[in-house]
Amino acid sequence: MPWGTPYSRWEGLTRLTVARDGSASGRFLELVAFMKLRAQRRSLPRYPDGLPLSDSSGGAWPPHEPWHPFRFLAGLLLPGVTHAVQDHDDGHTQWLYSLTDDSWTAAVRRGGEQVIVRRAGARRLWDELLDAYAWWNEAGQPGVERFGLTVLPDGAQDTWLDEPGNRLPS
Repeated sequence: MPWGTPYSRWEGLTRLTVARDGSASGRFLELVAFMKLRAQRRSLPRYPDGLPLSDSSGGAWPPHEPWHPFRFLAGLLLPGVTHAVQDHDDGHTQWLYSLTDDSWTAAVRRGGEQVIVRRAGARRLWDELLDAYAWWNEAGQPGVERFGLTVLPDGAQDTWLDEPGNRLPS
């Protein structure tokens, strides 16, 4: 079955095996993308005008290409966040939107390596993304097939690396 997060439209194809206790667990096999029904599509949040803004330098530039495994992992490590990429003639903007409060971030890289980050709200979404990117690098840049999902009988879900019980950082 396809399973994903609100972060992007790319999902992990997974095969779950049901245990005697009613839990189901299995690895992600590959990335997939399906056209979602209108009722399943998320619209980007609208925020009130006048939120205080802050600008900073952004440091690294995590991968944002559609089929890159980091995009799927970012969704696992940034709960309640959605993502969009805006292409420019001379660069990109990565937009991050919190689905749980009024936080948003626009990280812009035009020509060269300098990243300018504009943000509003309590969550420091770009910092969360950079932390997820650092974790992924420290873990050896694992591919999608090293991650898995466990669904408990009560519906709770855990994602893990390499084996159930090796939960991803929150």
